[in-house]
Amino acid sequence: MKKIFKLLSIAILLFSFTINAEAQVKHNKKERKEMVKQLHLTKQQKQQMKSFHKSTKQQSEAIINNTSLTEQQKKAQLAQLKNEKQEKLEAILTPEQKQKMKQLKKDQPRRGVTNMPNERTAK
Repeated sequence: MKKIFKLLSIAILLFSFTINAEAQVKHNKKERKEMVKQLHLTKQQKQQMKSFHKSTKQQSEAIINNTSLTEQQKKAQLAQLKNEKQEKLEAILTPEQKQKMKQLKKDQPRRGVTNMPNERTAK
């Protein structure tokens, strides 16, 4: 009886993690769509962003799945990719759009924290 209870508990726990991860992905997509809408991107910019996100996603998956790298090397390469991603993103945007994006990010509440002031605006 104890084994069945343990297995059931583990199954419920794994299921809840899966549901939470799916909800986070949907939330991220919703945030990204809202930001794109508020930035008033042109069709060309939207296409550049789409291909850009696809390529960076493939690159990050390749780094994560590379078994010859240590965890530290993976973290370093992912951090470098994140910096490159930010630079490329800013190259696509106009100066006005860059300013608007900075403001939108500043106004976003921090993830995982509720009923607390936004650290970005406190500084």
